[in-house]
Parts: sequence; structure tokens; C-alpha cells
Amino acid sequence: MEIKYRVVAKVGNLPNGQAKRITYLHVNNLSSFARFLDREHPTWAYMNVFDREWNRLASFTKKAKPLFAKIPEGFSQSFEKTQPQHY
Repeated sequence: MEIKYRVVAKVGNLPNGQAKRITYLHVNNLSSFARFLDREHPTWAYMNVFDREWNRLASFTKKAKPLFAKIPEGFSQSFEKTQPQHY
């Protein structure tokens, strides 16, 4: 079975100053998704990657993009347990 990630990306700011975020529920390739953000949302700032249960697996920025399609086994970033905000 193919791994699919959920990704929330900050792609800019709304007129009221709040962050404009987009959510994608079926991301298969993280490096391709970063290229998509570069092309379609050139002002994107960061993206948070979640599993199907919304557990955060990784975070990336425009300057520190994923270099891999899938999160490698043993890859580790520590996060506080928080629920993502959906917009």
C-alpha cells in the first residue's frame, strides 16, 4: 500500500494579516509537493506533514525542503502534541 501524507502549508497572508494555509490530504511525494508549492505558491513559507491520524511527522520550510519522496525510516523531529488548525 502506498503511503499518503496530509500536508498543511502556509502560502501567504490574508488581508487581515492572518496566515493563509492550504491543506492537501493525499500527498504521495514530498519533494514533488515542494516543487509544486514553488511553482504554484512561490511565497510559501513552511509545510507540516502529518499521517492519516493527524500526527505530525515532519516540518519543512522553503529554505529547508524535503530531499526525499517519503519520510525515511528512522527520520525524527520532535514536536509537541497539538492538533493541526484546519482552514
